[in-house]
Amino acid sequence: MYGPTPRLVRFGVSIPRRQLLRSKSYYLSEKWMKEPFEIGYPVSTSQVKEDSKLLRQKLFPATCLTEYDHFVQDSNHEFKLDEWNQLDSDQIYKYQKMVDDDKPQYVHPKPQYATGFELFKIESQLNRHEKKYWSMLSSRDKEGYYDSQIIEHLYNERLRIWMGYEIVAYLKRNSSKYMFNPYPLSGLYPWEIIKDKLRVKGDIYDFEKDYYDTLIKETFGRNSQRKALQIYYTDILHEIDDDNFYYAKVERMFNNLPPPKKQYYLEKERKRQEHAMKIRLRPYKHKTPYSRFLIQFSKTYEPTNEELNGLNSNASKNNMQKLATTKAAAREWKTFTEEEKKLYEDVDKISSNTRLYKEMILDWKVEMVMDYIYEMGGVYGLHSSYNWREDMHEKINGYRYLNRMYVDKLVYLHKGNLVVTRD
Repeated sequence: MYGPTPRLVRFGVSIPRRQLLRSKSYYLSEKWMKEPFEIGYPVSTSQVKEDSKLLRQKLFPATCLTEYDHFVQDSNHEFKLDEWNQLDSDQIYKYQKMVDDDKPQYVHPKPQYATGFELFKIESQLNRHEKKYWSMLSSRDKEGYYDSQIIEHLYNERLRIWMGYEIVAYLKRNSSKYMFNPYPLSGLYPWEIIKDKLRVKGDIYDFEKDYYDTLIKETFGRNSQRKALQIYYTDILHEIDDDNFYYAKVERMFNNLPPPKKQYYLEKERKRQEHAMKIRLRPYKHKTPYSRFLIQFSKTYEPTNEELNGLNSNASKNNMQKLATTKAAAREWKTFTEEEKKLYEDVDKISSNTRLYKEMILDWKVEMVMDYIYEMGGVYGLHSSYNWREDMHEKINGYRYLNRMYVDKLVYLHKGNLVVTRD
């Protein structure tokens, strides 16, 4: 009667096509990450800390054995003091190979300590005409590239970040346990990981390769679609042994929840809708002169009863006031001369082609993802009083995070001129 019955549920419970709408089956999606999220920062388990410590000792040993050390430890012969100097080239090669085999294999080159012009090249990432742009710096700006205290701090940060990404690369290649989420062992901060991923991957569909990729995609791609029932379903997958879940059963279980528990999931849904709206507003985009005027106008304008009564709308009182205000603003704007309109232009507008603008967009996106993680989903083991913004400001200590490094100033080109900003 129905034809072949598709597998519409997760664990083998067959439901005829007409009994389960496709849109409802999405409520049983397993693509969502369980909440609270297991970020591993700022709280991590003792097991993660121990695994991280052992891995760091392996990848970044304080000392490496030499050929002579291996010769001494060789159990195939009885060591004699004068033997070492009598070894031929083939015998020495054996111990050289041992040294090479013991050396950790790194994916990325280790950062080099640099000052002055060499440090300028690393941080500016201009990639050409560096000497020309170096000469354009003021004496004060050049002095910053020789400040030993700043240089030492920034180098240590580059080194920490390099080590973190080496740990990530190693675990993704060699650990089934940490392959999907190696970051708790890395020593990298969440805002660093997120910004580096956003910098490299432009399209939302490039993501969903590991734990952070999935959360980034949830933030921008499916955030507003995740309803209370979906969040509840993700939770019970990890809490109940019964595998026979299908839409009607999950819906019934959800409806039978105690009011406080049900309200918990409804509140999470509400927060998601607000967060999705904030993303759609895209506040980093330049405002037009009219939108600036409208913002200013709306702060002081109060619609009259006559204006409100003249609106043919079934909207709420608040929306009616907004509508009356925008109509009044539009009328006012229409009476302005071109000179008056120019007063609302942004004279400090940042060009969209500059490095500063691109970094501002990335920073805004990082903020959206961090809000999604720490405020929408929450983080496992974290106290509710934790404020990720305060923590980040404390950790970065006034520096700006760029491409796997921190800088004390941002250098970029604008209309052929070299711009240095410390904002």
